[in-house]
Amino acid sequence: VGKKIRAAELRWVPFIVVIGDNEVRDSTVSVRKRGIKGQSIVGIDEFKAELVANQGDKPFEPINWPLLISKQPHFR
Repeated sequence: VGKKIRAAELRWVPFIVVIGDNEVRDSTVSVRKRGIKGQSIVGIDEFKAELVANQGDKPFEPINWPLLISKQPHFR
């Protein structure tokens, strides 16, 4: 998991969400935000609302590469 989190940070992924046994039990998510050190634990509905607020009036367009970071192309 640590390697995937590091890869996401290097690719400037805005939010890194980790869901483990504790998060499933408590209906929460562990969120790391780009540019902010550390992580926070928030409720699922609260995180959904934050994503909608950040999107604003921008249109949603699906990305044309695999969603898994490990499957995305690496540019050097």
